[in-house]
Amino acid sequence: MAMATIVLSPQNITRAIMSSSRKTNKRIVHVIGLNSFGGLKANNGVISLGLPLSTEKCFSNIVSSLKTTSSSYKGKGGGALSSTCNAAGEIFTIASIINGLVLVGVAIGFVLLRIEGFVEEQEFASCGRYPYHKSCYRPKCDVCKNIVPSNPLGSLTNPFWKQESCPSHAHDGTPRCTCCFRFQPRGTKGYIDLHDANRKLCPECMDSAIMVTNKCQPLYAEIHQFYEGLHMPVNKRVPLLLVENEQLYAMVSNKSLDIKGVCVRYMESTINIVTKQHTTPEKRTRPFKLTLDNGIVSGILILFGLPRILTGFMIAHEMMHAWMNLSGYEPMSEEVEEGISQVMGHMWLECELSSSSSRNGRWSNYERKLGEFCKYQVEVSPCPIYGNGFRKAHQAVQKFGLKKTLQHMRRTGNFPF
Repeated sequence: MAMATIVLSPQNITRAIMSSSRKTNKRIVHVIGLNSFGGLKANNGVISLGLPLSTEKCFSNIVSSLKTTSSSYKGKGGGALSSTCNAAGEIFTIASIINGLVLVGVAIGFVLLRIEGFVEEQEFASCGRYPYHKSCYRPKCDVCKNIVPSNPLGSLTNPFWKQESCPSHAHDGTPRCTCCFRFQPRGTKGYIDLHDANRKLCPECMDSAIMVTNKCQPLYAEIHQFYEGLHMPVNKRVPLLLVENEQLYAMVSNKSLDIKGVCVRYMESTINIVTKQHTTPEKRTRPFKLTLDNGIVSGILILFGLPRILTGFMIAHEMMHAWMNLSGYEPMSEEVEEGISQVMGHMWLECELSSSSSRNGRWSNYERKLGEFCKYQVEVSPCPIYGNGFRKAHQAVQKFGLKKTLQHMRRTGNFPF
């Protein structure tokens, strides 16, 4: 099968090349114009291409229907234009399929027109504001700036932060923030090693990280006020303590979950709490004795080094465990108790991010973004306990309100439906 490629100046044809194509047994013609679509409209545009008359008329009709150049295409249609593809610095404009033919325009200082056979690929990928054919799109890694390799593993994508990276960076030692989960781009500095279970923080998360127990107390007092505003006061003061990762996991039985906080109940023990900002663990902790002063809750432990907005979320979550225990709730399933606790943390985030305090500078722009990321993680979590639990609890609260949901939970140990 033959394929003709013809290059047109605005006035005349300058060159023709014949080559073979294996893709289809239909005749394929490529037509290149060097100025605008207007240069191809005179005299039916293609009368000298030597194609069958019906094909030339079809091509002429397509060209005549184009009311805008590809450079001014806004994605809303126009003439035969239907979609675009941005590849290798070029913008492709694809016309509707007419009699099995497709017109493609490219704008990079000139316009390329070509007629092809049936286009099999109808799916598009997106990068920024530019769409691509999936076969044309080759994403670049945000970490190493190389093209992400095509393999069964695909790429690592953080949809919230819109960071795309090679799968290899998950295990090649590339630093990754343990709070926002963004990788450190090559050639940049500033990721901080907390010297605690290989945890690292990016500079933005580090800016508001709470590193020692006493710095956390004002935020703890504010979240007490949040609960009081919901008529759910935690009447007995429960100590809030920041601890290292190892100490935190020593207090839980399920060590497979990603734990950043725990409400310690029915236990008296001596633990190590973080009281000084230091890179050496033995120099930043001191012993603290947990006691059952209220008979039930010994304390709330939060992982040190979390940004302030995430620390607040964890306090609001763990305080719900304390409130239910101190209010006489019977033991419930993990899904129910963790689900309603996630709802309380989520409610606190929504309150903070939508309040006047958020707008007047209480939270930085990055903290607001990180708070939205935390909400997003809660909402889409695939975890059967925390994710499914949150969605069921949230649905109940949205339908029946918080007060009636809690009353039903007290009676039945489950959510109302």
